[in-house]
Amino acid sequence: MLRPIAFLVLVSGCGDGVDDGLEKYPVRGQVLVNDRPAELMAVTFHNTDPAAPGNAARPVAVTDPDGKFSLSTNADKDGAIPGEYIVTFFWASENGPSAYDRLGGRFNNPAKSEFRLRVEKKENHLEPLNLEIEAKNLKPPRRQSSLRQ
Repeated sequence: MLRPIAFLVLVSGCGDGVDDGLEKYPVRGQVLVNDRPAELMAVTFHNTDPAAPGNAARPVAVTDPDGKFSLSTNADKDGAIPGEYIVTFFWASENGPSAYDRLGGRFNNPAKSEFRLRVEKKENHLEPLNLEIEAKNLKPPRRQSSLRQ
């Protein structure tokens, strides 16, 4: 069963599951905030090729309790097409429709993102993506902290 935040992200990033004919490759990684795993982080890969069709333009994922994710384009964890991507992040304050970005929007603008990655024609196991943010700029969760101590 998908969590509400995961469902919302996947619905926004994935179609009806119909095969688009594009060859996708697994993309797995981990998101850290100040060197600690971040749960409920929405990770969006923005394809830099303006000709990337449909969902292939923006595959998405949501991190698990260990901050780990697997990218989805048209189906759960089906990966992404090869190419260059800009990566953005939205750290949900809770698992629900009234969630806000704990990062205050600092990492969700593709034009300002410092995270650029290449998806290769193979299984892609990414190095951890570590977001550095001062504690005073980190908004608290609405439930028990997702940032492991």
